[in-house]
Amino acid sequence: MRPPVQGKRVPEAFDSEEPGAFSFDHPGYISCTCPCGCGSLMNLPIYLEGEAKPAKSAWRWNGSEDKPTLDPSIRDLSGCRFHGYLKDSVWTFCEDSGK
Repeated sequence: MRPPVQGKRVPEAFDSEEPGAFSFDHPGYISCTCPCGCGSLMNLPIYLEGEAKPAKSAWRWNGSEDKPTLDPSIRDLSGCRFHGYLKDSVWTFCEDSGK
């Protein structure tokens, strides 16, 4: 299994090539580069505990812009097929990541 990747908050994730970089440059979304290093970009809808889920595929967010945690796991169904978690700004890989 791959080692965790420390995510880094940047002004705009889509301008970064750093694996796992993330930003909150669009309200209601976290934008991030794939932590595996493939260069793929993710724009994930987020909501806080107690709020209505804004979309069928949306992630509960802990409210921290510096050390975000998202739940449930994130799965890229195209490209590299990353599967893992973002917890306290650290990306971890599930055993089936990339498969």
